[in-house]
Amino acid sequence: MNSKSHTYFMKDRSAAAASICTALLVSYLAAMTCQAAEEGSHLPQKPDLDVAYISQRPFYLGYRMDYTDDVPTFWVHDPDSPDEKRSVTKEEYLRLEKYQHADGDDVTFTAHIRNNGFVPSPKTDYKLWIDDKIVDKGKIKALAVGEERSIVYKWVFKDGRHTISCEVDTKNKVDEICEINNRLTDPTWGIGLTIRGGDEPAYKAFRSTTNMWGSYSFEDWCQAHIQEWRKAFREAIYPATPQGILQGIRFDGICTSLDDPALLEVRESFKDVITRSGQDYDTIPEASREWYENETCNWRIIMKPEDIPAYAKKIDLGLIHELCHQCGIIDLYMVSLSRWG
Repeated sequence: MNSKSHTYFMKDRSAAAASICTALLVSYLAAMTCQAAEEGSHLPQKPDLDVAYISQRPFYLGYRMDYTDDVPTFWVHDPDSPDEKRSVTKEEYLRLEKYQHADGDDVTFTAHIRNNGFVPSPKTDYKLWIDDKIVDKGKIKALAVGEERSIVYKWVFKDGRHTISCEVDTKNKVDEICEINNRLTDPTWGIGLTIRGGDEPAYKAFRSTTNMWGSYSFEDWCQAHIQEWRKAFREAIYPATPQGILQGIRFDGICTSLDDPALLEVRESFKDVITRSGQDYDTIPEASREWYENETCNWRIIMKPEDIPAYAKKIDLGLIHELCHQCGIIDLYMVSLSRWG
């Protein structure tokens, strides 16, 4: 074979090889595209405007309690005590500590609106209510998938059992995955809790399967638990609670991960609370500082992604049980140990 023919042979072979490689690449990309389409084929191609949660600022720490000899005991910060704590009665605590909003305080509500669907949502409207009175209304711009818009409303706090409500798409013009999550109503009094969706794979797993409301929203799954919890409180009619349990509960933050900007804001708010209470942040125990700086959420849902499709479709009563502890409710187990000697 002469050099010329050899040259032509290599050129032809290179062209053939390139054609084969191109064909293989096209086939591979086509297969991957089909696979991706198949994996996402069960996700409805609709938007889903979602009032995820309503935060309330400023923060307060609530009760400070120890359980000395299993007895709940209030305490206040005291720099002259060895452990910087001084035990007080409940009456003293309520007089000395600012643990919740008071009549006349300035309060800021922030309603977090997300598009938890799978295509962009169009421009729509919103309204805010305090009790049954509309206090604010306006427009929300079109939102990309997963994008959030915040609606901020300032209010002078009023004592009593008031509520704040936020509703989007009030005339039901948007064809959405779910309509239940278009309106959220929270008490203005009571306890605010924070929760996050574990790590990113866990949050994404909630976003790829339907929950008990029929949406693909981790936030809705959380709010469903708050509603079930409130129902249980209303139905707790006993001699000691003839009107049911009147404590207000809400989610003050529902975060997607440890890096969620909303969670970073919560951490800074907690530090501010400690400073306002007169305590030097650097003097609190290291374990507490680590929690404030690296976690701060009351609870987190950490599960294997493959377990979430079934888990998302039900109410986890164990979660409500654990969140009750975050509100200061303790277990009271009356078990006789004599049977075990």
